[in-house]
Amino acid sequence: MSTDQKKLISKIQYNHFETGEFVDEKERSYEEVISLIENFPWEEQRNNDLLIDLSSPSITIQDDDRSYLRISLYRDNKFILYFYDGKSLYSKIVLKFTDAYEDIDEYMALLSPDLTHFKKEDTTFKSPEVHFRSKDFIYKVDPNNPGAYITANTWVLLLLLTACLIVLISTSYMIGIGMTLFLSAVLLFAFGPINLFLTANYFSHSKGKMLQLSKGSSTFKYGDVGNPVEYNKSDIADVTVERNTSTRCTWNEFTVTTIKMKNGDVFKIPSILLKADSIDKKLPVTKVTTKAVFAPFI
Repeated sequence: MSTDQKKLISKIQYNHFETGEFVDEKERSYEEVISLIENFPWEEQRNNDLLIDLSSPSITIQDDDRSYLRISLYRDNKFILYFYDGKSLYSKIVLKFTDAYEDIDEYMALLSPDLTHFKKEDTTFKSPEVHFRSKDFIYKVDPNNPGAYITANTWVLLLLLTACLIVLISTSYMIGIGMTLFLSAVLLFAFGPINLFLTANYFSHSKGKMLQLSKGSSTFKYGDVGNPVEYNKSDIADVTVERNTSTRCTWNEFTVTTIKMKNGDVFKIPSILLKADSIDKKLPVTKVTTKAVFAPFI
């Protein structure tokens, strides 16, 4: 079957990349895809704490209709082919990557391999597409929808606050106006406003800003949405996370991550943009200092 003139997008995923993280994504001919496969460091990737799943080291080919064919590392020095047509997921184990060439040829010519020797996988309660679709890893807020960033925990606290205030007001004749005002102030402090103030503070700081950060890339971008600055992760000098460390605190999920670069640039990333724990997982081995504060305002 000839596919000399047929070109489809292909892309690479290495070990320890995040789900949806790919590099070297571009259109290639059949011959170029085969060359990509033959020059991929399969054995090096296999020996690098390999985790076998849908995001294992692989080369993926895709068409515009969102179907995908992927060759990936598998157990016992084998390889596995995955075909996803947007609805169903199929797999086929092969001994050598060269055994996949015929299926790759058919897919690039007909946009579907011969599924006779493929096994249909059970994808109940699963979303296979997230493992095949490229993700840009850009984090930013929607400036027109601030309410979307009020956490579920904050909503619960506000409902509790409303209920308690109703009870207090309805029983104020029993405890007196002074005590009612005092207890109302305590409830206001404990249930909600600090969460809302932090949300508003983070939202105001994040408007017009963006962070592009993934685990596999050696660089990241931060700055104005229209003109972010690119940095090398190796140039990070210091990372500090500010948070209330009390497990009983109702706003301990709010964090501010301060990243200092060797060139002197400093920027603060609030959890409304990306949570501190997620940032930590995307950075190389870096000593992260946690600074306990009452409320981590920017």
